[in-house]
Amino acid sequence: MVCQYDYSIKQDGKWRMFRFSEENILIEYMIDDMQSFASPIFYEHFEKVLDGSSQKESTGGNMVYVEIGKNFTEIGMGFTDDVQAKCFNTFALMAIIKEWIHLNTDLFR
Repeated sequence: MVCQYDYSIKQDGKWRMFRFSEENILIEYMIDDMQSFASPIFYEHFEKVLDGSSQKESTGGNMVYVEIGKNFTEIGMGFTDDVQAKCFNTFALMAIIKEWIHLNTDLFR
């Protein structure tokens, strides 16, 4: 069973922005990183782990780093220790990324 992280979607200019509770703010930062690159920069890494072609993937953006495992993904801040890294359900994160892609595909570079 995939756990779900509640979020709202707000229009910010052309982009559809995903907003999460303070408890899940690291997911929001991950999504904001994709927006800043105008690309789903984490998708390929999640896909490799979930399809079994990789056991674990590590990557980062401007704000966050992600350590993607089959069941859980750790998201942490790349530039500060003030925010503790946190683990999230990998399947749920992939669903959120796919939704973001679906809503914003026309804006990718």
